[in-house]
Amino acid sequence: MSLFLTLGAMAQEFDANKTYRIKSADGKYMTIGDTNANAYGNVYVTDLDEENGDQKFSFISSDGKWKIKSANGEYFSNAVGKGAGWNVNATTDETKAMEIIFEATANINEFYLRKDNSSYFKTDAVKDGSSPYLHVYHDANGATATFVVEEVVVKEPVTSLDAFESSKAYTITCARGAWVVDGTFKTSRDAGVSADAANANQQFAVLTLDNNDYYLYSVGGKGFVKSNGTIANAGDPIQLNDASSHATGRVQIQFKGTSTYVNMGGENQTALDGWSTVDAGNAVKFLEVAEFTDTEEALKMLAKGLLGEAVAEYDAKSAISGEGLGKFSCTLEGYETEVEEIEAYYQNIPETATKEEIFAKVTRLGEIIYAFTLNMPKAGSYIRVAYDYGGTIGTLYMQGETSQNSANKAGVKFTSETGAASIWYYDGTSLISYTKGVCIAETGNTRGLQAIGATQQVTFIACDRATGKYFVKVPDYIHANTADTEHFSDHCPNDGNRCAQHCLILEDVTELPVTVTAAGYATFFAPVAVTVPAGVTAHTVTINGEWATLSEASLEVIPANTGVVLYSETADTYNFAITEDVEAIADNALSGSAAATYYTTAGTYYALGLVDGKVGFYKDAFNNSRFQNNSHKAYLYVPAANGAASYSFRFEGEGTTAIEEVKTENGEVKAIFDLTGRRVEEITAPGIYIVNGKKVLVK
Repeated sequence: MSLFLTLGAMAQEFDANKTYRIKSADGKYMTIGDTNANAYGNVYVTDLDEENGDQKFSFISSDGKWKIKSANGEYFSNAVGKGAGWNVNATTDETKAMEIIFEATANINEFYLRKDNSSYFKTDAVKDGSSPYLHVYHDANGATATFVVEEVVVKEPVTSLDAFESSKAYTITCARGAWVVDGTFKTSRDAGVSADAANANQQFAVLTLDNNDYYLYSVGGKGFVKSNGTIANAGDPIQLNDASSHATGRVQIQFKGTSTYVNMGGENQTALDGWSTVDAGNAVKFLEVAEFTDTEEALKMLAKGLLGEAVAEYDAKSAISGEGLGKFSCTLEGYETEVEEIEAYYQNIPETATKEEIFAKVTRLGEIIYAFTLNMPKAGSYIRVAYDYGGTIGTLYMQGETSQNSANKAGVKFTSETGAASIWYYDGTSLISYTKGVCIAETGNTRGLQAIGATQQVTFIACDRATGKYFVKVPDYIHANTADTEHFSDHCPNDGNRCAQHCLILEDVTELPVTVTAAGYATFFAPVAVTVPAGVTAHTVTINGEWATLSEASLEVIPANTGVVLYSETADTYNFAITEDVEAIADNALSGSAAATYYTTAGTYYALGLVDGKVGFYKDAFNNSRFQNNSHKAYLYVPAANGAASYSFRFEGEGTTAIEEVKTENGEVKAIFDLTGRRVEEITAPGIYIVNGKKVLVK
């Protein structure tokens, strides 16, 4: 900001090497408009514009008179343009420049401006919303005929935080005007906003408590600036980034520890916006304009405010501490008593407390809070990804199904469904759809599913905008798009553009749903151990001749990375609870994969199938090129290329007995049980039964 020195009535000698401004009696500044097609511009009065070179003038002596030249090289003249002779216009032709007399008035701070003994400068009233223009009249009557000359003393802009003086107030200007705090943030070009640097609402201090973090204080708002554009007892710390590519002496204000830059919108936009590239709104200049005498009071208020925020942050994190996603773990021990003392101190801060004493509490509580870390998904775990829209929509879950939105872009939807399609397996690198077995990845500017075998690095970050939530990058930020009535996963490549719809919920999945069809059998494989639910039996497999021999006893827990055959009399979806791992099982011919996978190793591959009403393992049709195993399924692999065409099921031990072989001597069946131990009166469907103590396979 420039410092204005008012020149008294006796100071009619001007220094040709200095710069001046001319202000009308009603507080407006002389300005030269853009040169038009006729090579002249109008001279009028308007609000102060710090960046406008046509408001800064030098005075050139001419035998007691003065020629006025703008910083942009134009002279005052009434010899050019429409209304030449009485309009004051501007020209680059020095030979047509006016020779002006500065005549003292009764007010020591004011002058009349005239071009001769009888023709005085005077401003017209505003017409049709335009700025008042300057004219030459025959007398000096009227308040708008008097002017004040102010010397412009140029001060260097401040471009580093450690160069600010806590006892000084500064203006912040961008190409859209000077910042003004008046209920909300505006610029001096917004309608109805004063452009007076002496106004406290246009003044800011930059203050620090410990020479590490700096805070922006609004002198008029009597509070600190937060990253959401509000004024509070405690603001968010800032850092300055070089923006000299936009203009000399300019910086960007970024809120420390976040990706948010301060950006003033265009004309009549009254909010602070986040933006990550240098533009006219976030390339700003700090200029000293006044003394700031409330430094100590402001810093004590800041210390109290920061302590209050730290207490609130601690309470929020400790309330959801523990194991699992969305919770915080703390590495410290015995901190609870210390926190109780700090919270009690905050509730009754002594009047005699100094800012240093208060801030020491902030620092210590900050160290404790820093020890609280948000739990991240573990490699080999299952999760759901959700966004809470609130209202009537509620929580929506990211689905592992590819579909098209209204713009024909492939993506995955967010819906209220919490079934199998909402489950994702995190293998330490990618998020893999439980139902499709392929990973989520970037597809254009939406999120779709990659091809089989592809990977996409996933990064989880603790959300700094919502306690217990996450940012998820693959590789850009997942954005829960709300366009129209659709809810698709979109992306966000810029750190500075993150909004509430990037703040995602991660939930632990504790059960894996598996469907057994009417055929009675299914295969299953998981990289985690699971408990077998009631109504289902789980068996490993060995190959004997042309038989796939199932283990006689059903497993209670399926070990991690173990392929099994499941059997159930009732077609249904069963939930297998994830549990602690148990000892691996030897001599199991089944293999499997969590992701959909292609296999090309020489040998014969078999998949579970139903052919001519018979369930068994059948040779894969693509054996000579590649075999595809689907998500969380098991398969048989026989190294020999000449393996059997198929393998039917049988149980180990006594083997499988035909139904006609288990009757009593009189031809009657004594007792029939299904594999869950329930007695049945007769056999009405294919399956495995216990008849008179022997297993029977009914086809």
